[in-house]
Amino acid sequence: MDAPPESAADAPAQTPAAAPVPRQSNPLKRPTRITLIVLTVIYLILLVPAGLFAFISSFEFEAGATPDPLVVYLLFISLPFVLLLGTILAWLLYRFKIYRAALVVGFLPMLEILLLALPIIIFS
Repeated sequence: MDAPPESAADAPAQTPAAAPVPRQSNPLKRPTRITLIVLTVIYLILLVPAGLFAFISSFEFEAGATPDPLVVYLLFISLPFVLLLGTILAWLLYRFKIYRAALVVGFLPMLEILLLALPIIIFS
């Protein structure tokens, strides 16, 4: 014969499921992401003029009255590569959750931009 249906009182008591433990998120994650997005947009906008400056920087040697044409030439030539590699490396560091290093590497191309602007500011 069939067994009689169990009532709710006879059913084994179910234990409530444990609440998921909230993950500890790094407080630098969100500001790093926002900063890297802004820097990436700025660097992508600057990439086209940097490429043009790198292309015409060989004419720097014809000017004659520049402080050190070789240094300025090398800065102009390296700027597109620094912009690209700095952005890619910063996002890779962000991906591997090394947020502080991602911020530092993200701002390194800005240092070269300042180095390029320094002779213009001083000698103008």
